[in-house]
Amino acid sequence: SQNTASGSLLFGFDNIGIMGSFAYKPGPSANNNTEIDTLHKTKKIKNKFDLEVALKAGMNIKGSNDMLFKTFAELALTSNVHKTREEYTGSPKWYDITNQNEHTLQLNGGVGFDFAHNGSVTQGASFALNTAWKIYPTVTENNTQTKDAKKEYGKLEDTITLNPAWQLTYEPEESKVALKVRAGLPITFKFKNAYNYKDTITGGLSSITYNTARIHTTGIGFQPEASIGLTYAPVSKFRFNLGAKFEVPTFGWTIKTTKHRNSSDGKLIADGIDKTITWQFNSATGKIELGTGFTWLISQNITFDAYWKISALNNFRI
Repeated sequence: SQNTASGSLLFGFDNIGIMGSFAYKPGPSANNNTEIDTLHKTKKIKNKFDLEVALKAGMNIKGSNDMLFKTFAELALTSNVHKTREEYTGSPKWYDITNQNEHTLQLNGGVGFDFAHNGSVTQGASFALNTAWKIYPTVTENNTQTKDAKKEYGKLEDTITLNPAWQLTYEPEESKVALKVRAGLPITFKFKNAYNYKDTITGGLSSITYNTARIHTTGIGFQPEASIGLTYAPVSKFRFNLGAKFEVPTFGWTIKTTKHRNSSDGKLIADGIDKTITWQFNSATGKIELGTGFTWLISQNITFDAYWKISALNNFRI
């Protein structure tokens, strides 16, 4: 059976907070095992799992007119590992590797601040920049016995997301109830290139073949979102939380350019560029998420927080 393990650790000092987190999900047992044949002196190792590790730090900075800027920066790596290694442990030793791993490096940062106070109502804004850079393996196959290998160059997939948001908090003095509303408009830019050329090595001899129909894709997407949260504190150190998040269907457009080239040298053939622009409206991405939980303020330095997803209304149509 598949099991997912995850965890996070948060600690802070003065005006700085640091959080580390991880999530691990193994693949199916058929693609995640080790087979050892002592008679024929071979070992076959299959690794298939997803792993995500992240480190996030935040700092509150005081500005003029008693404004407080809440800044954060995050570094994360998401790995989709799918690798097979076959070894011969006799003499001479050799190995055969098939590598389909994909890694995504994420660099994120942002700032939030309150800009208006009117009694029990506070308005704020936040801006975040999230980036994701996919890392593909260059060597996809390698056999040290036969000296065969396959290498792939020029593959690219990057994502940049701008996320401006507005929020409103209603928190009357000495009230046990507080309400927060947030609305955002994430704007995502995507850049993707198919591989440029492949290097096939047979018996140590190299043969380069260019992609005869290399596709370059540029896209921009919008996904407005809104959320609402309600807390109720029957006592000062304990409160119940209830929230809902609404995501509308995504929309945007994609520019797809196909370059038709010679396989021998990569040069364009006559009239070798095709370009299409596609408008997209994806209603399957629209959904409503509901959640509940509680927060227990154990002491000044220790807080216990728990939540549950109680319902998900997915894939509504417009």
